Amino acid sequence: MRIFFTNATMMEHPMHLHGHFFRVVNAQGDYAPMKHTFNINPMGMIIIEFAATEEKDWFLHCHTLYHLVAGMATVISYEGTESDIQQKYADGYKKFKKEHGSLNFLWGNAQIHSQGNFVNLNYSGLNWQLRERWAMSWKGDYESETYLDRFLDKRKFLRAYIESDNRYTKSEDGKDGIGVIPAKQTNVAAVGVAYLLPLFIMADGRVDNKGDFRFQISRQDFPLTKRIRLDASWNTDKEYEIGARYILGRYFAISANYDSDYKWGAGISIIY
Repeated sequence: MRIFFTNATMMEHPMHLHGHFFRVVNAQGDYAPMKHTFNINPMGMIIIEFAATEEKDWFLHCHTLYHLVAGMATVISYEGTESDIQQKYADGYKKFKKEHGSLNFLWGNAQIHSQGNFVNLNYSGLNWQLRERWAMSWKGDYESETYLDRFLDKRKFLRAYIESDNRYTKSEDGKDGIGVIPAKQTNVAAVGVAYLLPLFIMADGRVDNKGDFRFQISRQDFPLTKRIRLDASWNTDKEYEIGARYILGRYFAISANYDSDYKWGAGISIIY
């Protein structure tokens, strides 16, 4: 079993896995250290691996106690086995899992750039997710996409969704100043499925109420360095975007992007 830990915070986190000794994967190969606790530096990454030969449930948590109390902890479970706690207090365990395993989280980011602003908001539960994405240029063009996702598999790789897609383009002078391109507004509803591929690449196909099919592929938060993240997307409607962020702290980054509709821009990102 190999686990990648990425510390996207500005604090150190000493992580401890109960019931196991694991290898910290580094450049030492067969001489890599065996540990039960390891420290992740701010904006750092650690890879561990171990033989998954145990059974039942094991606690994984940060050893900074106020981090643990705040919720920086989880349970690694071996599928097909039940812990003594689960067996002895079956009803209580089901209630605990229902209450604490289905918490909802609000997260997202907003990019305030020279050509416009771009916002992604997500409200996520255990088996579903509500997503809102919008972009608006400073001249008044905008697009808004709202998704309601339902995860279909245990690993949360596959999801089905319904979508509302609304776009508005202001009127403008025609090419070389000849004529006027009229304002245009489109509103469509769609259904689709998305699947998370290796390397966290998202493949997405949808059909709208007009019968048009769109395929999209995207990758968010690709780490080029400890502080630089890359985003990219492309779809069969010939829309594409590429962007980069340099993380300054927990909530802020310097960012730039190119969007096929909104062109080049740079500014700041607010991360939540």
